[in-house]
Amino acid sequence: MHDALFMRYPSLYSWGYRNLFRRKVQYACDHADTIIAISEQTRRDIIDYFHADARKIKVVYQGCNNRFRQPITDEQVAMVKKRYNLPERYIVDVGALEPRKNLHTLIRAMAWAHIDLPLVAVGGQSRYGDEAAALAEKMGIKLLFLHALPFDDLPIVYKGAVCSVYPSVFEGFGIPILESLCVGTPVLTSTGSCFSET
Repeated sequence: MHDALFMRYPSLYSWGYRNLFRRKVQYACDHADTIIAISEQTRRDIIDYFHADARKIKVVYQGCNNRFRQPITDEQVAMVKKRYNLPERYIVDVGALEPRKNLHTLIRAMAWAHIDLPLVAVGGQSRYGDEAAALAEKMGIKLLFLHALPFDDLPIVYKGAVCSVYPSVFEGFGIPILESLCVGTPVLTSTGSCFSET
């Protein structure tokens, strides 16, 4: 079980999705011999939302690809910055460009705090991303998108950043936090949810 976000934030999901997954998860919780949760937060949610037997839930944290644990040279960072026309200093945000990931709040926070660094958002193209671009322009934040970043370049983009920011509202684990920490880039993230566990 990755998360119970469809129960915690029903407005983010269609009625059909919520109904289907609520029934599937409830059935699984009632009939499974063992339930694997990816964090203590998810474990608590399984108990709270689906009344699962706590004795059969095991927490097994997620990992990330070993590519994030490989050494990254300054030359690799310089090449990737040149390839994607990235500035020398930037903040990176990695994740789907959707409301739950909270990019708009990050843009507002950067404007409020007068953070004069470009923000590089890595994620697929979306309407929410288009809205973020308009908001960033209005707020005076330089926002750059990397929509189709090859996987091999992702650890290097993390490594080249001043810091990684993960402002998500809620997650089951938060793999971008782990990826960033594995390459040695500090992370700023939301409070609550599972982020301190990650």
